[in-house]
Amino acid sequence: MATSKKRKTSSSKWSAERWARFNAKKAARDRSNAIPLVKQEIETSVTQDDPVNHPRHYNVHPSGVECIDIVEHMSFNLGNAVKYIWRYADKDGLVSLDKAIWYIQREKQRLLQKSYSEIRDRQEIKRGPR
Repeated sequence: MATSKKRKTSSSKWSAERWARFNAKKAARDRSNAIPLVKQEIETSVTQDDPVNHPRHYNVHPSGVECIDIVEHMSFNLGNAVKYIWRYADKDGLVSLDKAIWYIQREKQRLLQKSYSEIRDRQEIKRGPR
């Protein structure tokens, strides 16, 4: 004889599982509603002079491209070099160009060191363990 188990339910209380589903759906709705607001905030701040999020000296290029849109696809050193070159006329002049040279030299050293390490590793593999 099969007995059916009755669920304890109360009309005024939700189970923990039901609350979890409700909260998950609410969080998903909140996230999807927040995306247009964030996009609107970004678009608004781009059009205004914002020294924190969009400094003027990174937005003055005739192309209309912002410096960060380019340098975020580069290594740290090269990105900083481009940043200093990008803004040199509107910020520190020759000091910015000296900083760009410093970052380029640092990147060159890093690449040379990496090359020497790779050559040394290949020679170790050819020789085998000692």
